[in-house]
Order: sequence, then C-alpha cells, then structure tokens
Amino acid sequence: MMIYSLAMAIFFALLALVGWGAGDIMVAKVSRILGNRAANFIWLIGSFLISSLYIPFAGPVNDWAMLFLAILINFFGLYGTIFYFRALEVGHTSLVGTISGAFPVVTVPLSILLFKESLTAIQIGAILLIISGLVLATFHFEEIKKRNLSRLLKEKSIVLSFATLLIWGIYWTLVRYPVEKIGWFWSSYPGYSFFIYMYLTGMVKRKDITINKLKNRRIILMIITMTLLILTANFAFNLGITYGFSSVVAPIAGSAPVIFVIISRFVFKERLTGQQRLGILFSLAGIVMMGIVSV
Repeated sequence: MMIYSLAMAIFFALLALVGWGAGDIMVAKVSRILGNRAANFIWLIGSFLISSLYIPFAGPVNDWAMLFLAILINFFGLYGTIFYFRALEVGHTSLVGTISGAFPVVTVPLSILLFKESLTAIQIGAILLIISGLVLATFHFEEIKKRNLSRLLKEKSIVLSFATLLIWGIYWTLVRYPVEKIGWFWSSYPGYSFFIYMYLTGMVKRKDITINKLKNRRIILMIITMTLLILTANFAFNLGITYGFSSVVAPIAGSAPVIFVIISRFVFKERLTGQQRLGILFSLAGIVMMGIVSV
C-alpha cells in the first residue's frame, strides 16, 4: 500500500509538472495579448465553470470551518497568481519562470517543519539536483552578467517573481490542511470564484476585456488550453499530497520551468544552449532519482 501511495503521489506530481510547464506558455502568450488582469480574470472564470462540473461527484463538505480556512488560503494564493501573470507580461519569461517555479525552496522546509515530514539524504540530493537543473536550464547568466545586478533586482518583474515564489511556497504548504480534511477538490475550488472579487474591487474593469480579441478563434483556443492545463496541474498537486509528502510532490511539480524551456524552443523559437540542455538533464535526473528512492 505504501508503494502504491508513493507511486500515485509521484504520478500526480509529474502531471502537475507537465500542466504547469505547458500551461505557463499559454499564460505568457495570453497575458501579452489581453493584458495580465484580463488573462487572470478569464482564467478564473473558465476554471470555475469547468471545475463546477465535478461538484455532483465531489461529495458533501463535512467540515465548514476547514472550508472557510481553504477560502482564506486560496485568497492568499490568488495574489501569487496575480503577481505571476503580471511578471510574465512585462518580464523575461525564463527568468520569471525560474524564480516563481522555485517555490519548493519554501514549501519543502515548511512541510518538514509543520507536518513532521522527513527526507533521506538521497532525496535531499535529488531535490538539490532538481533545483540546480532548474536554475541552469532557465537562467541566462550571460545576460545577467551584462547588466547591473542591483538594477536587475529592482526590476518590477523580478520583485513580482520573488513575491510569487514566497506566496506559492506558503500556499502549497498550507493547502495540505484542508486537503486532508475536506479533500483535494473543495480545497481549491473556492479560489476560482475570486473573479467576482477581482471585478467588485476594480482589479479588472470592462475596458480590460477587449471583446474583439475574444472573437478571435486562436485566442479562444489559447485561453481554453491555458485553463485546462493549469486547472489540471492545480488539482493534480492536491491529489499528489493526498498520497504522499508535500516535500516529495513539490520539488517534482516545481520543476515545471524545465518543461517551459523545452516548449519555448518551439513556441518562442528560443534556442537551447549547452547550459540549458545540461540543466534539463540535471532536473530530469533528479526527478527520476526522487521517484526511485521514494518508491
């Protein structure tokens, strides 16, 4: 039974990895076409409508206090998503993806502290290998060397990316509490209704939603793809931590920027450097190592 649970945790973590990695491509494209607020608003509406179809199969909520906690946690996590959409719109996609995708750096130690999880030395080595590969695969060191480091750290997209890292790291740790009590679905579902909050608070206005652009079939297809991929990844992560440690699921799922770099080679016509190839190899090796030692 233990082997089955760990295998399922790794499976759902890999599903989240692919969903986030591919979905972020669409997030970047849609955010640059519609604007980050409109893209986030439409994504939330789509996610809410699609996930609502599962309500008849989700079962009743048996702990309303925990549902309220889930709402608060999702409200906190919403700002990480808002910052991320904005950072992808205005910043360097690989750099933004690397920083934001490094949220396991926060999730892993917090999970160990709060849930008394433990990792073997090999698992720790695998996590470090994944993170090292992620950095190698997505950081453009030559570009950074040509710029003033203090100026780079003051750029809005960098600040937003680090804010995303911190918020997501905390969110994907704390969401385990409602997941264990009310299940993987109800722990995230309330968050998708926050498009109402965005509209009522003026975070998104009618002028942000350009109807003419939404009539474009290509844009509609990108929005649907983005919604399905990110929604699947989010629920897959929750399913993963119902079977295994967050400190195992998070590093695997958090390697999504590696997938982002691979797809970017074809979508954005970005060439893979030797450094990026090495980074991808490191991360994939770490993922395989994590899977082997966990099982």
